[in-house]
Formats: sequence, C-alpha cells, structure tokens
Amino acid sequence: MLGDGHLEIPNRGINPVYLHTDKHKEFLEWLQKELGISDISKIYPRYYPNTKIPSRYNLYTRSISSLLDEHKRWYPDGKGTRNKVHRKVIAKDIKLTLINTLFWYLGDGTYNRGRLLFTNHLSLNDANFLTTQLKKLLNTKEGIIPELKCRRYYRVGQNELTTKRFYIIGLNTIITRNFFKLISDLNIDIPECYQYKFGVNPIK
Repeated sequence: MLGDGHLEIPNRGINPVYLHTDKHKEFLEWLQKELGISDISKIYPRYYPNTKIPSRYNLYTRSISSLLDEHKRWYPDGKGTRNKVHRKVIAKDIKLTLINTLFWYLGDGTYNRGRLLFTNHLSLNDANFLTTQLKKLLNTKEGIIPELKCRRYYRVGQNELTTKRFYIIGLNTIITRNFFKLISDLNIDIPECYQYKFGVNPIK
C-alpha cells in the first residue's frame, strides 16, 4: 500500500478489492507469489490507444471482506471507489519492516548515483513520519532526509502552468548500501525487471 497498491470498492460493491498497477507483468506475477494471492487474483493488460501493445498491467484480487479495516486505515475519508477520486493517506499506525519497505521501494523507488530515493508525492508530515520510521528500521540517526521537489504541469482545460510541490525521501550512499545488504540477506528472488534498482551489485 505504500507503493502502487490501492484498495477499491467496486460500484455496487461492499467489500474492497486490492489493485496494483505496474508496467511489468513479471513483477505482478512475482507479487502474486510473494503475497500468496495467486488463486484469488488475476492480471489484466491495459493497452495504448488504438494498439494491441500493453502499456501497463493491473492486478486485481476478488472482493475480500477482511480488507474493510485496511480500507478505513488508508482511506479515512471513505473514498477509494472506482467512481471517486483516490485519497489514500499514509496509515499512521504502520510499522516499517524490511519486507514492506522492499515492496515500497520496488513500486515507488529509484536508484540514482548510488542513492536510494522513495519517490512518492508525499506531504511534509507524511515524509517526516516515514523518515522517522526508516531511521528506526535502519538503525541510524542521519543519512535519511525528506527532499522538496517541484513539478510544473498544465491542468486539463487550462492554459496556465501549475506548480505542484511535494516531498520524496532520500538515503545517502552509505545507508543505501546498508539497506541493500539487509535486503540481500533476506534471500528473496528480486524479479529480473527490477534488478537495476540495486545498482552495480544486483540482488539474486
């Protein structure tokens, strides 16, 4: 849920489904296996307009009643249905582990010049909260900081540029190497399509 996962309540539905979008089908198949949901989920391609070339893939689970509590944690305003705007928040009772941080990094992280970056569009409060969680997880008091970013874009139907300000979280090179070592020690087979996120020493 920290990365590209969402919970949605289908139209005329009661119980949420879990949805995960990615450009690599291989990753979603890996995710099915790691989460143990292969028998209750399916993967569907989404195509570029007027082509038969997949632009991305969606993983959908069936409706699951036990996800109602999770829906309340991540969508406290009740949104998250297919016909309404997503308003996912960072659940403040979440505790980062190496496993969920790995899933987060694979979905919304990047590796740049020896540094690991979590590139979610975060508010300052959420960035500070997750930075504190990461420092506890990686047993450090420094080397992990929120970074302000700005992006300019045109709103649909408007001719003026709009500036969006948000935060990402950056790890310095030393903390990045430490994190990669901890992940390597888990002996998890990282999908080939995302090996590049682990730099010059891919995790096998």
